[in-house]
Amino acid sequence: MIKNNILSVTLICAVLLGGCSGSPLVRYPTFLEKKKELKSVSLLEECLILDAMSTDTSLVNLIENKKLARTCLDYYASTMQGKGYTLTNSLITSIGLIAERDRKYKVITLPPDKELPDREIPEGYPPFYLNDTFKKDTLHEQLLRVVYRRIVGYEKPEDDSSRYLRTSTFLGKLFGSDCFAFLFVGGYNVHASQQYGQLRNPLTTPYEKVSYESITQVTMLFYIVDSRTGEIIWDDHISMRGGLIYKEKLLKMAKIILERLP
Repeated sequence: MIKNNILSVTLICAVLLGGCSGSPLVRYPTFLEKKKELKSVSLLEECLILDAMSTDTSLVNLIENKKLARTCLDYYASTMQGKGYTLTNSLITSIGLIAERDRKYKVITLPPDKELPDREIPEGYPPFYLNDTFKKDTLHEQLLRVVYRRIVGYEKPEDDSSRYLRTSTFLGKLFGSDCFAFLFVGGYNVHASQQYGQLRNPLTTPYEKVSYESITQVTMLFYIVDSRTGEIIWDDHISMRGGLIYKEKLLKMAKIILERLP
């Protein structure tokens, strides 16, 4: 049984469990008023794009992950600034920070001189990349991971509600901004040659059953959180299936989310 499709356990489950609606303004009718109070924004991104392999172990191409993450981050940053948001920070915090740390992956960290057989690709554990802000401080790394896992619904302590992420207030002191814009990009690439003949046993929960289908999936989640109170004042998401994950597809998804952002 394949257990390494970490996208499903993090990003897709949040979408399926959270449901969908029309404009986020329906869910956040006071957002326009709250936006006026936001003087500074820290845009933080977590990304993880996996590639299916012939074995049970998924592949992480760190080079491509960083490129795609940067494409999304730059587009979000420029678009938000054009909408009047003042960004004081904009960074890729991590690749695979919210993935389960006891799961092993094949990891490409440097451009290979030639294509390597699967058995020769080095193995590694997440996270596969951490920004220096967190890499040099274990406590800050742990705090960021908790914030990320809670906001996507992977963890939900008693002191947090569906509208509050109180843990983020501690992270807010580190960045000194009024709010966070959290961007999550996650996907699982399945090439055409791998889409058939790979029946996978469904697990017990609905989102796991969906995630183990042999088809490419990509999800983008976006949240705005008041770092002073921990209140989630905006959220939106979009998912696509089929084909492969590439720059233009991610930009199309980002455009849809950002067009709905006031």
